[in-house]
Amino acid sequence: MGSLLARLNRLEKAMTPKDGDVQVISTLMDELAGNAPSGAYEKAMERLSMCGHNFPQSSELQALLVGNSDEH
Repeated sequence: MGSLLARLNRLEKAMTPKDGDVQVISTLMDELAGNAPSGAYEKAMERLSMCGHNFPQSSELQALLVGNSDEH
């Protein structure tokens, strides 16, 4: 089990910001569809933040979810 967790940690550290965005959105979709337990989305974001990833990273998702401050 320890080897599996170490491998998972290495994979998460090698992820690109785009991969992190995809993982969080995928987890959110699973949670909304009832295929993942409640709170899975928050846990995915916490796990990624421990690896140095923030959500959202892509400029398109930032504009969609956070909003674009240039638009008035």
